[in-house]
Amino acid sequence: MDCTEVISVARIEREAKAAAFAYVSLAAACPYPFASDAGRRFKAAYRLALVETRPVPAAAGSVASPSTLPKGAPCHS
Repeated sequence: MDCTEVISVARIEREAKAAAFAYVSLAAACPYPFASDAGRRFKAAYRLALVETRPVPAAAGSVASPSTLPKGAPCHS
C-alpha cells in the first residue's frame, strides 16, 4: 500500500467486517499499521463486527458449539 493513498472509512469498515468472519485474530486480520488512523479505525470496526457476528455463550463459563464458531477459532477460552 502506498503511504500517500487515502482510504475511505467505508472501505476500512467493510474490510474489518469481512475480516471478522475470516480471521481469528486482529493481528492476522489488520492490513494497516496499528498506530495509523486506518489501523485504529480498522481495530474499532473489527471489534464491533466480532460482537455483532459471533455467538455469545448462553451462560458464563459455557462453551459455544464448535459449529457456531468461525473456522480456526478456539471453542473455549
